[in-house]
Amino acid sequence: MGEFTWTRSTGDEGAVSGIKFWQGDWVNSTLYVIGDGVFNPATGSSYVCTAQHTAVTADNKPGSGTTWTSYWDIVMEGGTGATGPTGYTGYTGYTGYTGPAGAIGATGYTGYTGATGYTGPQGATGYTGYTGVAGGSMSWQGQWLTATVYAVNDAVYQNGNSYICLTAHTSGTFATDLAALKWSLTSSGATGYTGYTGYTGPQGPTGYTGYTGPQGPTGYTGYTGPQGPTGYTGYTGPQGPTGYTGYTGATPGAGTRTLILTAAGGSPTTTIGCGGPTKVEAGTNDIDYYALEFDTTTEERAFWNVQMPDNYDGGTVTARFIWTNAAGLTTETVTWGIKGRAFADSDAIDQAYGTEVTVADTWLAQGDIHISAATSAITLAGAPAGGQPVTINVGRKTASDNMTGDARLLAVQLEYGISTYSD
Repeated sequence: MGEFTWTRSTGDEGAVSGIKFWQGDWVNSTLYVIGDGVFNPATGSSYVCTAQHTAVTADNKPGSGTTWTSYWDIVMEGGTGATGPTGYTGYTGYTGYTGPAGAIGATGYTGYTGATGYTGPQGATGYTGYTGVAGGSMSWQGQWLTATVYAVNDAVYQNGNSYICLTAHTSGTFATDLAALKWSLTSSGATGYTGYTGYTGPQGPTGYTGYTGPQGPTGYTGYTGPQGPTGYTGYTGPQGPTGYTGYTGATPGAGTRTLILTAAGGSPTTTIGCGGPTKVEAGTNDIDYYALEFDTTTEERAFWNVQMPDNYDGGTVTARFIWTNAAGLTTETVTWGIKGRAFADSDAIDQAYGTEVTVADTWLAQGDIHISAATSAITLAGAPAGGQPVTINVGRKTASDNMTGDARLLAVQLEYGISTYSD
């Protein structure tokens, strides 16, 4: 096509085939409809819109975009004409007068304030809960003894129950010290079954009564006649059979007992130990408690040195874990592991623990107390007897649980059996 100059003046646009609305120079980001006519200074040509679209420089700019032929048809092509002289800049018009401000309307009336409702009666004050035993490191002293100096948190066994010392004192009579609030009950031992009373055997038959001899004649008054002979003594009846011996009742005091290992009494291990023990406040001016912090990704551990009770029967020992959660914990489970070792005189200090047992516990809710199910029987290496020292080792098995966030261990509850009642 030959070169010519297109004059972009009002009234000439309609002479071009297909153009209905002349829009001047093409502008990016403009919505164009079918029949719109534009000019591209870069190409010196005019175009008509064939498909409604929003202008995009890189894609649909007429004459130069990558897909412009899908949206435009060229209607006139020509070279760039000579630049005409710059016209005179017109005078700036006068600024119009600002009209007067309108009057301010009147303020509306303020509504009436409603009457204050009646105050309801105050509810009754709830009962004050019992004050729990203060947490701390418990020291097991075995059977209570008179004339013994006891310190705060010393624990003893008396009359089938366990107690913790609240006030340092020298023991006198246990009942007197208990009434003076020097001791607090921690666990009650179960009372053994009373044996059955044996059956009473049948009463043997009564022996026959002997015959009464005849009375002698009355002698003459004056002389006293001789006394008559004594009658024969009756035969003694046979002895009845001995009654059956009653059944022997169960041994008093035999059963299951509990030993509590608190977080305050535990210590992090030297290698990869847990955090704490740390004192935590549940809420402002609420309960304080000690906790051992166990990480969510690393298997951290803690240990306790304790003494097995004197009346421990040497049998099965199981454990339950009492724990709560730090901020950030979510659903799923946490897995706890426990193992132990007993020590005796002349044992080497460097000894291996018994085989570890585990138990998984499901997360309940943020801030709740969690008490796990009992573990299977713990293998205590060294087979401890009653009164023997034992080291207990506890850890969070992160490779076996899927809980996010730290777990706070409050206590470990050891459950063991006793064979006899110990006073």
